[in-house]
Amino acid sequence: FLKTGLEALHSHEAWTRLSSGITNEDNSITTRQIATRASLDMLKDYWGKGAGAGSYQFLFPTYQQHYPEIWAENGRRMFWEHAHNDLVEFPIELGLPGMLLVLAAAGYWALLLCKNYFWGNPLSVCVVFGALLLIAYAWWDFPFQNPAILILWCSLGVTTAMWTLFEELNIKG
Repeated sequence: FLKTGLEALHSHEAWTRLSSGITNEDNSITTRQIATRASLDMLKDYWGKGAGAGSYQFLFPTYQQHYPEIWAENGRRMFWEHAHNDLVEFPIELGLPGMLLVLAAAGYWALLLCKNYFWGNPLSVCVVFGALLLIAYAWWDFPFQNPAILILWCSLGVTTAMWTLFEELNIKG
């Protein structure tokens, strides 16, 4: 069953892409790191009020021009719709007020998870660990720009927190 599934998904292409990313054959890791540096320059200007959701792609060329490695490739201008780093792009677009709101919501759910001892349930631990890994992955890519991933991530966080709450109430009750 697993073999058929992997063949149907063309897993060899995924492994090829993963190995080329690890060995940096296509130079994508290097360009993403440079784009992150340019985005951090951008963050210095927009950390307070934010630039507005979706504005990154329109404002980034001003900062991109200071980094020739990400300005053009093979004589053609490179366009960056996203920072390839959600942990930098979100504060640029949302600013301090927006990020405080996001962090307050995340803090509430994290506190609820810890208050109800989520580590007592192996499934909850796996979900929380997976959610944290996705946040770490967001440093190199932009998974939270995909609405399906963002909604699933938020839903799993709330579901896991509520599950631990109900388990804790069930144990006490």
